[in-house]
Amino acid sequence: MTYSKKLIALVVALNLAVMGAAGWMLVQSRSNHFETAKAAVENLSELLVHDIGASFASTDEVLQELIVEHSLELDRGKPDNLSVFRHIGRQLARHPELLAISMIGPDGAVRGSVQGAANQDIRTFSDSVVFKEHLRIDHDDLLVSEPQVGQISGREVISFSRRLVNNQGHFDGIVVAEFGLQTLVSRFAKLQIGQRGSIALRDSQLRLIVRHPGFSLLPGEKSPALSEDFRAALMLNAMAGTYTSGTTNIDGVRRIHSYQKHPKYPVYINVGISTEDAYADWVNELWFALSGGLVLALSTGFGARTLIREKRHELAASTALASSKARLIRAELVSKSGNWELHVAT
Repeated sequence: MTYSKKLIALVVALNLAVMGAAGWMLVQSRSNHFETAKAAVENLSELLVHDIGASFASTDEVLQELIVEHSLELDRGKPDNLSVFRHIGRQLARHPELLAISMIGPDGAVRGSVQGAANQDIRTFSDSVVFKEHLRIDHDDLLVSEPQVGQISGREVISFSRRLVNNQGHFDGIVVAEFGLQTLVSRFAKLQIGQRGSIALRDSQLRLIVRHPGFSLLPGEKSPALSEDFRAALMLNAMAGTYTSGTTNIDGVRRIHSYQKHPKYPVYINVGISTEDAYADWVNELWFALSGGLVLALSTGFGARTLIREKRHELAASTALASSKARLIRAELVSKSGNWELHVAT
C-alpha cells in the first residue's frame, strides 16, 4: 500500500473513531435528558395530584361542617337561617378558592348562600342537575360535578355537594360548594414546565376539566379526543404512567407526559414537557459535535493533503537527483573521463 493510501486510511479511521465516540456520547446524553424530563414530569404530577387532592379534601371538610351545623339545627328543633348564613360566611373567608357555598332545603329553596364573586340572585336549586342527582340517589357520598357555570357564582366551577338528611333519615336538602376553575389555572401557570409545557386536569371519564395553557370546557363543548399514546399508556396502567406523545390533538406539540389518578377523588392530572424544551440542551450538544466533527474532518483532510503533496515533492526531487547522477555517470563513461580525489599523505 502506498504512502498516500496509508495516510488517507489513517485519517478516515481517525475521523470514524472520533465520530463513533461522539455519537455514543450523544446517544447517552439524549437518554439522560429524557430521564431528567421524565423525572421532572413524574415529580410534578405527583405533587399536583396531592395538592389538588388536599384542596378537594378541604372543600369536602367545609361541606362536612355544614352537615354538622345542620344536625345541630335539627337537635335544636327549629331552622336558623341566620346561623347558617354566618357559618357559611366564615367558611368562605377561609377558603378563597371557593366562589360560593350554599345550603339548599328539601324543596330546592336556598336557605343560606354566600358568594365570593358578584352574582345572580338565585332563589331555588330545584331545577339544577346537582339537586336532581341527590334526589335520585340514596346515599350521602360526595358528588363532584363536571365543569359548569356555577348556579350561585355565575363563574366556571366544579361543584362539590353532599346530601342532607333529617332525623328520620330522609332527604332534607343538600350543601354545595363551588370550586373556581380559575384557581387551578392560576396555580398551573406558576409552575415551571417550559415554554410549551402543559398541565391538564381530567375527570374520571377522562373528559377535560381545565388545562394550562388556556383551554377549558363548559357543558356543551366537546372535549378533544385523547391521543392514542395516552390511551395506550392507560391500558398498561390506569392509575399512573409516563409516555411520549405524538403531536397532540389540542395544539400539535410533542411532549413527554406523566399522569396520575387521585386515589380518592375522580380526577386525573397530566403534566407534559415539550420534547423541544426537554432536548434543547442536547440539540446544542449535537450542533457542537457536528461542528467539531466538520472542523476535525477539514483539518485532518487538509493536513493529509499537505503531507501527501510534500511527500510527492520529496519523491520527485529524489527521482530527479537520481536521474541526474545517472546521466553524469553515463557522460563520464562516454568521454572516458572521471573524477579523482587526492589525499595527500601527512
